[in-house]
This record gives sequence, C-alpha cells and structure tokens, in this order.
Amino acid sequence: MYSELFSEPLLTFYRLAVAAGVGMLIGFQREFAFRIEGEESKGEFLFGGVRTLTLMGILGFMLAATGDAVQQTYLVPAAVLVIGALISVSYFYSSRNGQHGLTSEVAGVLVLILGIYSYEGSILVVAATGVAAAAVLASKEKTRGFVNRLTETDIQAFVIFSVLAVIFLPLLPHAGPTTEPFTVLKPFRIGLMIVLISGVNFLGYVMTKIFGPGRGIGIAGAVGGLVSSTAVTLSLGRRSKVSPHLARHLAIGIVVSWSIMFVRMILEISAINPSLLPSVVPPLVAAGVASLLYGLVLYFRESADAVVDSTQYRNPMDLTPALTFGALFAVVLLIANAAHLYLGNAGLYASAVVSGVADVDAITLSMSELSRDSLSASVATTAIVLAAATNTIVKGIIAAAVGGKEIRRIILPGAVLIAAATVAPILVW
Repeated sequence: MYSELFSEPLLTFYRLAVAAGVGMLIGFQREFAFRIEGEESKGEFLFGGVRTLTLMGILGFMLAATGDAVQQTYLVPAAVLVIGALISVSYFYSSRNGQHGLTSEVAGVLVLILGIYSYEGSILVVAATGVAAAAVLASKEKTRGFVNRLTETDIQAFVIFSVLAVIFLPLLPHAGPTTEPFTVLKPFRIGLMIVLISGVNFLGYVMTKIFGPGRGIGIAGAVGGLVSSTAVTLSLGRRSKVSPHLARHLAIGIVVSWSIMFVRMILEISAINPSLLPSVVPPLVAAGVASLLYGLVLYFRESADAVVDSTQYRNPMDLTPALTFGALFAVVLLIANAAHLYLGNAGLYASAVVSGVADVDAITLSMSELSRDSLSASVATTAIVLAAATNTIVKGIIAAAVGGKEIRRIILPGAVLIAAATVAPILVW
C-alpha cells in the first residue's frame, strides 16, 4: 500500500520517521509521568525519556537495515541481547535506589522491537502498537483505581466467565435432535447464548465498577440498560415514590436504559445473524432515537442536578441466572419454532408478544437463530419488533405501578411514543 504512495527512498525515510515517532511518543509519556509523580525531586532515575526512547526506535530501525545490508541475520538478535544486558544493568542500578518497577525498561524494549519491525513490517501495526502502548502507560492511575475497587467476588466472576467461554462452550456438541420441532435445540447454540448474555452482563458490571455508583442517574441508566433495563425501571421507579421531587431525573435514567436496550438488541443480532440487520436496524434505531429524544426533552425541561445513584448491580457471573437464561432461550426457541411450523406466522407473532412481556433477549436471539435457516428476515424482524414494543409498554406499566404519581405522568406517554416509533417502520414498509 505504501509503495504506491512513496518512492523507495521516501518510503525508507517514512518508516524511519514512524520508528522515531513511536519512540518519541512513548518517551514523552514516560518523562511526563516521571515529572508529575515528582520522582526527579526524590533523586530517582528515569531509564527512558524522550531522547532515549526516540534513539531506541531509530536504533532498532538501523539494526534491521544494517543486518539487511550486510546480509548477517545474527546481527539483530546479537544487538538485542547486548541492549537487553544494558537495560538489565540500568534496572539493577535503579533497584538499588529503591525503584523496583520495570515499566520504563519494558517500554524501551518495546520501542526497540517496533523500530526493528518498522524496517520491513506493517507501518500501521507499528503506529497502532505505539499508540496503544502510550495509552496503557498513561492509564496508570485509572488502572490502579479500578484494581483497588475489585473484590474477590469480581475475580471469581472473571474466572467463571472465562471457564464458560473458553472451556465449557467448545465442549458442547453442534448437532441437535432430528425430530421437529426440537431440531432447533442445538447445545452449542444454547451455550453460545449463555456466554453472550453473561458477557454483556459482565461488561455492564465492569462499567459500573469503573464509573462507580455515584456518577448520576443518567450513567446508571446507561450502564443498567446494558445489564437489564427492566431492573433499572423497577429500581428507579420505586425511588420516585419516596423521592417524588426527583421524578423527572429518575425518568431520564429509565428512558436512557430503554435506549441502551435497543442498542443491545442490535449487537446481539449482529453477533448471531448479521444478514438480519438491514431489516431490523431501522425500527430499532427509530426506537432508540425516540428514547433519546424523549430523554432530552425531559432533561431540558428541567436542568438535571447531580443525583447520587444507589442502584446496586449484583455480580452477574452467578451461574444460576445464566443457566436460567439458557433454559428460557431454549424454551422460547422451541415455542417459536413450533408456532411457526404448526400455526404459521400468526402463532410466531403471538409467542413474540408473550415473550416480550418478560424479556427481549431470548426472543431476539431466538429469531436471529431461526432466521439463519427456516425463517424469513421479514417475519423474524416483525417478531423482534413486536417483542420490543411489548416490553417497552410493560416497563412503562411497571414504572407507573411501583412509582409515584409524577413519574407515572412522565413515563407512560414516553412508553407509548417509543413503542409506536418501534412499530411504525414495519407498518410503513
């Protein structure tokens, strides 16, 4: 690609510039962090600043170029060993003064390797790796803060998710029963849905840990929508009864969680059957946009003050809810397939509405799976849209039932508006 843009000499200089630039970028970060942390005032030693790491990038490039020019393949590994020895001496010296971190030394080795690779390798890979390394180095405080908030339960959750995704899922058979309507019950597909939903829940839980529970109702609604918009609706709706003066703020959090639900549905469909996206994206995007617009109307009608959110999200890696969802997915998949086989499209739509009362994930994934084989995209889209509209209306009723008079007045019109926006595109087409 680059040979079409540059002549050979210019391409060589361009590669050299990238090698030097990556070293300079990482060097700036290391020197800035050294100054901000006040290490210099303590008399401590910085292994690699801007000049050192820029030179290491250039050195790596020249080592590769020299080895290529003299046709000596041993030159690069021999030089790397020598430089590695020098870095080890530097670390030994700094550790005697109480500095035990290896971050700068590892960054130096990385810059050297990138410089070597930039001679003939992909410039894009070199640049992307350098930027990623600088971002990781700059995230020290955030990373430490995140790690400090982790608990033993969080680590166990990550281990459980890893076991589900890496060990449990590949062991499941791909073939299912051969008798209708049970042919859709393929163990691997059901296991994949369990892992998919567990992953979404785990991501939402991690985001809660990163942002913290006190960043306001809007973030709580967005993060909660990634986990369960119904849970957010129930939790914030209940709070409106004891804090009616916060009804508008709580309604914003609820509506935000609904908009995230539509995004989540699109992501689930794209993971299972991307070919369904052209027909299903317009109604779901319309619903998401309607949710956001309604939330913005609420926000600008009354300025939202910062409100501490006390909504708690339990660790999502408890196997019981994950397996319960797997069972629910299998049941919905079986009912939907049977309804389609024996009752036609009308039966399928009825099962979608019933399923949407409790949950949209199971019917969304079920329709995505069925549309890979026997179900048309238009029928699958209609079923998903009906489930989403039903779920939105039900959540509006939940908020009205558990909340106070004020949130009932705000949420119910919004639920009807969003449900109408969901269904409108398929009615127009």
